[in-house]
Amino acid sequence: MRELRDRLPGFVCQRIEDRFTSGWPDVEVIGCGRTSYWEVKCADPAWKSHGIQELTMLRLAASSFHARYIFFREKKGIKQTMIVHPNDLENLLPEAWTAGFDQRWLVEHIRKVHQA
Repeated sequence: MRELRDRLPGFVCQRIEDRFTSGWPDVEVIGCGRTSYWEVKCADPAWKSHGIQELTMLRLAASSFHARYIFFREKKGIKQTMIVHPNDLENLLPEAWTAGFDQRWLVEHIRKVHQA
């Protein structure tokens, strides 16, 4: 969150997950007249998700400007930061990725999404 707020001045970046109920994405980013939703997952390589969360992300991807998963994945010692559309969750097929756990790359990706 700090990296988002520091590198995206003028944007509203807030955590929206609710620790008492599942289903909502972790982060909402508002900027350039657009709102995006982001669910953060750590995978080593396995990860957990609740069915309601998957359904919510699919619905947000279909009805909002942008909704994606952010995966910080480590498999056999190789680290990746990946952006995955909710439709590609089962296969964990990234639409964008970079080597390592790269917060700056992630924030720049989010900036480009909002400026597109």
